[in-house]
Amino acid sequence: MTRLLDRPSAGPARSPNTPSVPDENPWIDSTPAAEHLRQHCAAVRLQLRWWGTSRTLSARQKSDLIGDAGVDSRFLRASKQIIDRAHPTLRLLTGIRGRITGTWRRLGLPFVEPGVRLIPRPLIPEFEQAMELYRQELAAGVEELSEAFPGLLEAARERLGRFFNPEDYPAEVRDLFTVAWEYPSIEPPSYLLALDPGLYRRELRRAGERLDQAVELAQSALTEEFGRLVEHLAERLTDEAGGRPKTFRDSSLENLLEFFGRFRQAGLRGSEDLDRLVGQAQDLVRGIRPKDLRQSEGLRERIAGDLARVGRQLETLLVDRPRRRIVRTGVEVPGEAVVA
Repeated sequence: MTRLLDRPSAGPARSPNTPSVPDENPWIDSTPAAEHLRQHCAAVRLQLRWWGTSRTLSARQKSDLIGDAGVDSRFLRASKQIIDRAHPTLRLLTGIRGRITGTWRRLGLPFVEPGVRLIPRPLIPEFEQAMELYRQELAAGVEELSEAFPGLLEAARERLGRFFNPEDYPAEVRDLFTVAWEYPSIEPPSYLLALDPGLYRRELRRAGERLDQAVELAQSALTEEFGRLVEHLAERLTDEAGGRPKTFRDSSLENLLEFFGRFRQAGLRGSEDLDRLVGQAQDLVRGIRPKDLRQSEGLRERIAGDLARVGRQLETLLVDRPRRRIVRTGVEVPGEAVVA
């Protein structure tokens, strides 16, 4: 069973001489929004193990490929695709990976540590349920790949010719596609308080600074996502040049409605302007169904115009919002181990 690692657990009885750990962290000098993240979100680290399907050509293979062209192979990069990635089973696995990372990103807010996102705690059951389902789908897909692998291997042998290398392929693929997730603590361990109270307070301050940075990252990400959703819906509601309605999918509206729920769950009240614009957009589409927009040209024109005005105000907000340099140790991606 997966448990929240940042939730204090019962430990051994304290000695009378052991300093008590406060329920709240009085030394974190952070904003109310950062404190909201600390109290109402859980850090989630996603880890993927995935078999890589390309290999770099060796120096000899590059020389064979170039022939007598008079090019120094040391100044060239070349790789080969060792398996048919268009095979239905591999496409199935790629789709599952996309849904895994998509759910992790959709439900979570960015954090300063790559591979970690902050998910509002009320959304943890939804995240757990989705991840468990994806894990089962992944296991079933890997079983299909295992059955199809001999045929894929033989096809690769024919297609790659002299560039085929049996050592590029595993004897077994079942352990090469896995997904795991955990809930690391974003606060310093309580034992530091007994070990060195000064060090503990310093680490609390650092934790507070990281949460303040996380607030800025989250607000920026929510603002940009909101802008994309508003722009897309407004664009889909306008007619083609000849007056013909554009193709309108339910998801154009549903994605915006879902965003309103996640924005409320995030609970970040650091930008009054963003809160106001989100509220305006929510009021504009309240009670409206996709079929209403398809059936009423007047409604489409009104909603498109109103959303365009919200979008213009949002553009000003994006340009004018204060920025400070946030140091991140890498690109925010799941902890993915590509198995060669």
